[in-house]
Amino acid sequence: MELKDLQGKHILTGVWTGSNTISKEYYEGEFAGETEDVNCIYFVLDNITYCAEEDAEDGYRSCMRELKKVKIKNKNPIPKTDVLAIYSAVDSGDPQDILKLVMTVGTDNVDDYYPSYVSSWIPENLSINECIKGEK
Repeated sequence: MELKDLQGKHILTGVWTGSNTISKEYYEGEFAGETEDVNCIYFVLDNITYCAEEDAEDGYRSCMRELKKVKIKNKNPIPKTDVLAIYSAVDSGDPQDILKLVMTVGTDNVDDYYPSYVSSWIPENLSINECIKGEK
């Protein structure tokens, strides 16, 4: 599944970050069979939970490893929030593979020598957290 597949209107009901332990099966030689912990962000759109994992590559470069549907309990439920997921393939001339809503996830600088995994969750941006007119 790709990030661009999620662009459009959705109902968001959960977001949280964490880590997963993955196998280094794609390595050969001295690293074959080892595992590593990777950063990930989970989000629930339209009652489907997605996980976007980081591929730390060599420690200087990183990217989003994969986006997958998972069956896991919503660890950070939020009120049903209408969101517009915007997919971005280019920002200021730099290629990227990013999905933006009240969170951001993907890979920035995808064709650069130093791509980088992006995942940020800013709950303050939820519409439920907007100040009511007149309140401070």
